[in-house]
Formats: sequence, structure tokens, C-alpha cells
Amino acid sequence: SNNIGESPEFGMGFSTLPASVNVGGYREYTFEPNKDAMLNNQSSGTNYGTQNTMMSGDSAGAEHYVGMMNFDLTSIQGTIVSAMMRIYVTEASTHTHCVQVTNNNVTGTTWTEMGVTYANRPTGVFSARVGYGPSQANSWLDIDITSIMPALTAGNYTLRVSGVSNLSTDHFTFHSRENTNKPQLIVETDLTNVTTVYDMQFTESVGNRVNWIT
Repeated sequence: SNNIGESPEFGMGFSTLPASVNVGGYREYTFEPNKDAMLNNQSSGTNYGTQNTMMSGDSAGAEHYVGMMNFDLTSIQGTIVSAMMRIYVTEASTHTHCVQVTNNNVTGTTWTEMGVTYANRPTGVFSARVGYGPSQANSWLDIDITSIMPALTAGNYTLRVSGVSNLSTDHFTFHSRENTNKPQLIVETDLTNVTTVYDMQFTESVGNRVNWIT
């Protein structure tokens, strides 16, 4: 129902009406991880949550490295139409690596930055991987992960960066969120179906002039 009353200052009638507006267009968001950590199969019980770099791939001694990052996308509006992960590489690789992603609503994806290890790493359902590479040292690497987003909606997502196979000594190093050039997830959304509802107030003068106040 309308909230109708009398303006004490001007003696004019006023009303508060609900109004809805279709937002439309596109919006770009840039997120940094709210937690990240490296995993190492040769030190399966060790946590690397405080390190300022992470590695992906393989190294001498049959070591296998995985970088894990979590992004909180619960604040976005609209449908995700593109997603780009950016990481700053300090030690390059000449081979192909991969990214996988999962929505943390899936059972088995709970983890903490200071508690995750290779031994207790998430076992939830990760998406099909997308490959990328090679990388260059001391530069940003942009990875299009649009095709592997499991749910094109807001949510918490864990990204897993690893090698595609055991390549003996091939790996690369990149900055973690504890470093200067933090990883980023750049998301573009379509706002076509987003509707914003709010109150609109108006006052009506003797001359029937209506002033809208949002």
C-alpha cells in the first residue's frame, strides 16, 4: 500500500511507491583471492598458505605442484558471460599447464588457507580443464576460463592450477595473494535479466507538478 501523508513544510501530499527498473547492459568485476595456497605431493602434510609465490607443474624428484585460489563472487549481479584469470609469472614454463574450477557449494571443496595440504586437498567435482601456455617470466599471464565455469552465477569458486602431465622438471612460479602482483579473476556479467526494486517518492503541488525523488 502507498504511504500517503502531508508534508509539514509545504502542506503538499506525498506518496512512496515501489518501482522496478531493468538494469541491462554489462558489468565488469575484478576479484583477488580471499585465500590461496600451494600443494606439494612430496611434502603432502605441509601447508604453504603463507608463501608469497606458488608453483604449478613438476620438478626434479617427482615433485608435483598445484596452486589453489579461492574467489568470492557472491557480490556479482547478472549472468557470467566471461571469466579471465590473471597471474603474474616470475619463473616461466615452455609447456602447457591447466586450470580447473569448482563451485564451493559442491561437497568436498571446503578448505582453509592455513590448513590445506596435498594430503587433505579438496576432492570435490572440478570442471573439465582448460589448457594454457607457454608462459613468460616477469609478466602477466591471462587465461580465459569462461568455458569451464561450472555455474554461471554468483558464488564461491576454487581454481586449481596444475601441470597436465608429469613432465619431469617443467613448472612455473607465480605471485600469490601475499605478494605485490596478486592473482586476479576478471568477470563480466550480463545484466539483461537483473531488476532493481526501490521506492520512489513524489510530492504534488497545486499546479499538479510532480517531483520524483529516488
